Amino acid sequence: MRISINGKFVPHLVLTGDEPEFNFAYGVFETIRTYRQQPFALTEHLQRLRRSADSIALPITPTNETLTQWVQQHCVATDELRIKLIAA
Repeated sequence: MRISINGKFVPHLVLTGDEPEFNFAYGVFETIRTYRQQPFALTEHLQRLRRSADSIALPITPTNETLTQWVQQHCVATDELRIKLIAA
């Protein structure tokens, strides 16, 4: 599993336990299936992610074009079958 944050790959993720996303379950996510290093139904996933974020008044500042670039970059760099896109 590789992790990228805002389009940048990180060697590892360090959590302190103070993150409100984990302590108060404040965030939304989409799990996206990939086929041959391409995301499946990405437009629909991004629409659902934004609807979910709107329902809890969570702003997602990157545009759909930027999110698409990040997801596609991740797909090309890995052979993972699923990508979890998290907004927190």
